[in-house]
Amino acid sequence: MVVRRRGAGYELIAGHRRVEAAKSIGWPEIAAVVRDETDDQAYILTLVENLQREDLSPREEAAALEVLVRERHWTTRQVGEAINRGPMYVSRRLRVFDDKTLAPLVLADKLTVSTAEELLVVTDVQRRAELAQQAVEEHWERPQVRAAVRCIAAIQPSSSHLASRIRALREELAALDAAALPTRARRELVRLIELGRALTVTPEN
Repeated sequence: MVVRRRGAGYELIAGHRRVEAAKSIGWPEIAAVVRDETDDQAYILTLVENLQREDLSPREEAAALEVLVRERHWTTRQVGEAINRGPMYVSRRLRVFDDKTLAPLVLADKLTVSTAEELLVVTDVQRRAELAQQAVEEHWERPQVRAAVRCIAAIQPSSSHLASRIRALREELAALDAAALPTRARRELVRLIELGRALTVTPEN
């Protein structure tokens, strides 16, 4: 916990969660570090502490990162070290909040930040927007989005043979006895159906 002198008393500038926890269990006192911080330094400490909150909203996180990286010119490594995260974590968050498709959905609490991060690897802007919208409408979680993205990556190199491969798989599945399918095969089939729904390709004329 960090405080600074303010008149005849002290002002709490970092450690709000610790204070609340101490109050909840009835502690009359709690150790604190006294620093003579300027208003600017106190503001930065508060921002950094907020970034470590578990209940931090996407809008609060975006605003804090905007100040530290865009205005204060902190590097992603500096931010990561301050909040005990890696620089890649910070970089991915910034990319989500900078994305014209993903940012509005995340800030409106329609898509979680971690789920949106999975869509960053989809380089086609239109395809990324379509997947993001489908994820929102069908309430996808991170594993579902990750699976859909992986499936897209897997089929893109051999797209010229995709139709024939799908046809062969369809014919093979049609010949199976559904009652004889083992549990594991059923699970994989369900996943395949989910991926098929994710790949909403417009039919050719």
